[in-house]
Amino acid sequence: MLEQFPDILTVKDLQKILSIGRSKAYSILHSGELQYITIGRQIRIPKKYLLDYLQKMSYNTKLKSGMDSTEGRAHVS
Repeated sequence: MLEQFPDILTVKDLQKILSIGRSKAYSILHSGELQYITIGRQIRIPKKYLLDYLQKMSYNTKLKSGMDSTEGRAHVS
């Protein structure tokens, strides 16, 4: 999936991979949802951190799909 990208990603790489804009990319990073490292003033995202983030988002999406939007609780049948 991410073979064509380097092991350490830039914010521009993140934008391309997630098909998001610059503001959204920085919002995700500064919210703490996606870990990153800084080298000087430059933000770098190890590919492993992105894969962890994507896995976490996939898990959260699965949980939300089983939620009752009116009650905020999972359905138990």
